[in-house]
Amino acid sequence: MKSLIRNLIFGIALSVASIGLYRGDAYSQWVQASGIGNTIVSALGSSSLGMVAGGGFSKPDSVWLSTNNGQTWTLLSSNVPIQVSTAGVIGTTAIVGSSSSSGFYYSADFGHTWNPDNTGIPAQAFTTSMLTVGSTVFAGTGAGVYQQSQPGTAWTPDTVGMSLNGNGMSVTDMTAIGNTLFAIVPFVGVYRSTDMGAHWSLLASSSASLGLAARLASSGNTLYALITNGATYDVYASTDNGNTWTKMTSTSLNLANPQYFTASNNTLVIASDSGVSFSNNGGASWRQVNQGLASSSSSGSWVTTAAISGNNLVVGTFGKGAWYRPLSQLASVNSDRANGALQASLTSNPAATTTELTFTLKNSSSVHIALIDALGRNVRTLYDGLANTGFNSVEIDPAQFTNGSYIVELTTSEGVATEKLAVQH
Repeated sequence: MKSLIRNLIFGIALSVASIGLYRGDAYSQWVQASGIGNTIVSALGSSSLGMVAGGGFSKPDSVWLSTNNGQTWTLLSSNVPIQVSTAGVIGTTAIVGSSSSSGFYYSADFGHTWNPDNTGIPAQAFTTSMLTVGSTVFAGTGAGVYQQSQPGTAWTPDTVGMSLNGNGMSVTDMTAIGNTLFAIVPFVGVYRSTDMGAHWSLLASSSASLGLAARLASSGNTLYALITNGATYDVYASTDNGNTWTKMTSTSLNLANPQYFTASNNTLVIASDSGVSFSNNGGASWRQVNQGLASSSSSGSWVTTAAISGNNLVVGTFGKGAWYRPLSQLASVNSDRANGALQASLTSNPAATTTELTFTLKNSSSVHIALIDALGRNVRTLYDGLANTGFNSVEIDPAQFTNGSYIVELTTSEGVATEKLAVQH
């Protein structure tokens, strides 16, 4: 059956749902990194000189080193006496923290030897997040934020102005823009410090429910917040250090327990129990990229952590080790379309007067089509309704739009498909 949906728009969307550590090949699939095997990778840290991975969720834990952006790994130690939950790298100095009360350990020789690093930090201050700014390390804990001038020095508390809600809530995520720090306290909100953690103030916003912020990320002068509305998540962006916010997502994201959020230029990545979600236009549109990704559980893959190293996205999984994938392949609008994934195509491209977006559905579905320009801005929604089982076509009138490059985004219950469109009058 053919149904005609007229006057639709273009949208730029990329989404990523994957778990484990994988890389992209000529067929845009994740490939398991060598050297770690099928174990738990619970934390990743990266610098320009290399990466460290910690995991096992046992005590002692293991730590691995990669010097080629997560493609291969070497076991450094299987005797780090904590359950590793966070990791950071400053040059060749690595530091790992525990989600239990075991504290911190650091290594000045890229993980070959380890020393306890707990002077000044309470024993009960389990670690939930870590941030490095220059040589300074910030730890988000159940007792607030602590900092040390460099690994191996004493920790000092940075909690002036910060409330933990009186319920043992911890600082669950942190990021920085220059020397301005941001931290999440769940159900309280997002705090900002403009003096490297000495004082904190709670951000207020009428456009974003910051008390429901789950994760933070930053790139350049842009701050991103992943905010839940209870069932789904949306990405908000601020270019004035959190004073004002703009909703970036045109369609809310279905995520299970997001563990990690990172940004590099306009590339955003979310790692969750649902997998990896990816956007290359500042969060306006998202795409799942699960092709070749192994499952870490009977109910699906569990991504525990992620990091961008060089040109690779590297992720850790719960029981399937580490995987990597080039960012350039994640940005391809045609990736992950094999094995019956939703596909769409344009009948004319470039187009001046008319073109059609065609797609086939296995079952009738709600359909959303949006136009987002080359800067990632949602121009308008041209269709938001139902489409029938089988072949469908959507007529698009390029005369309504200025010359330039766009992407047509199709969102259905069967997935997301995107197509680049060049408008040339």
